[in-house]
Amino acid sequence: MSPTLATVLRLHEVLGALPELDELVELRWALMARSQADPQATWCAAPSSALAEARHLAPEALAEAAFHAQSTLHTYVDELFRRLQPCLAALGRGDRPALAHGWIDLGRWLETWSLLDRAERCYRAACAIAASLTDKRAEIRALRRWGRVQLARGALAEARAHFRRAAELAAGADDAREVVRALLGWGEVLVLQGDWGGASDLHRQAHDALERADPAGAWPREWGRLLLDRGRLALFRRRLDEAEAWLDEAQRRLPPARDPATAVDHALWHHCQGQLRRAQGRDAEARRCWEAGLELPLPLLAWLFLVADLMLAYEEAGLGPLADEYRAEAERRVLAAHSPYALAVLYHALGNLGRLRRQADAFALFERALELARAEGYERLEAELWLDYARWRAAVGEREEALVCLDRAGDLLMRLGLEPLADEARALRTAWSSG
Repeated sequence: MSPTLATVLRLHEVLGALPELDELVELRWALMARSQADPQATWCAAPSSALAEARHLAPEALAEAAFHAQSTLHTYVDELFRRLQPCLAALGRGDRPALAHGWIDLGRWLETWSLLDRAERCYRAACAIAASLTDKRAEIRALRRWGRVQLARGALAEARAHFRRAAELAAGADDAREVVRALLGWGEVLVLQGDWGGASDLHRQAHDALERADPAGAWPREWGRLLLDRGRLALFRRRLDEAEAWLDEAQRRLPPARDPATAVDHALWHHCQGQLRRAQGRDAEARRCWEAGLELPLPLLAWLFLVADLMLAYEEAGLGPLADEYRAEAERRVLAAHSPYALAVLYHALGNLGRLRRQADAFALFERALELARAEGYERLEAELWLDYARWRAAVGEREEALVCLDRAGDLLMRLGLEPLADEARALRTAWSSG
């Protein structure tokens, strides 16, 4: 039963009353997870029940949340020190390769907690130790993981440098598999930066390396990812027939989705296939592609990116109730996940849904997403948010405010080297200024 008005605590007021202490981050997440949407509340004008302004708490939930947060922190610290033990043992016996690999493993574990900045510090420490080693495997691995984190955060120049260095070291070590993995990461950066010719060259180098080292196709994941990345690049370049050919071949070569990593590969394939069908004007097939991707055993972010596309597709097709079903499920999952990145992505997706619906109050979603992106250092996401926020401002008739958002987007996109989106921002500015 819902709490009565006399016993309701408004979530945004509870969160606002807490001091800004790092140790209370888990408590904030626990409070959000235990709150309930209250769309009937007269004080709520928020456009999404994922916003704190649209949620309430029973007083007894405060103690429950505090207990859960304390347990979560104990679990985190206990597991952190358990994982530190082999690192400290390696340090004690002077085993530098084992220590470097230990910091990499710790960084990967920290990524599962969405602690990207801490993971990055582990990869930096691993690189510092591994740089003097003759065996370059640890340094290559650390550079690739470091590049992945930087790619997620939008630090594209740094990600590019680390993938490139990993590829050079792997080539020097005659490790073809690591060469391919590093080249593909480097290629992802170039695609985002609009250097499509450079990305295509890297794809050819990766193909040549695979042909020499694995002609029998014993590395299906590397082959599948290469073909998938070629399909994504063709989509960016609007070469739809070429994209279809690459994606068909990628589907044949990718290994079955037996674990989170391979499931994410298949989710990316469904995402690209849906975008291809959409570009071909086959919207119903696009929706079916994304729906099929959601049947995979996906981690939250991969699931959320598919849902973001699907919600917009449903809304554009006049299937608003289906969009709202996924919206409610996304809100439930993200609020339980304790991931600031996932929450920012959710607010972005819901802001875009509000843009299609011309909701005048959707600004709260963009503002909250921008607040999270700036606080956590998600620069690429921040740039994309400013661009979509500008579109929403224009959609509700706020042309001057839209141009301000567009300028912020353009400045950040240029600094990050996201040339295709920067070109898009410039084109919008020209159109809106003359309109």
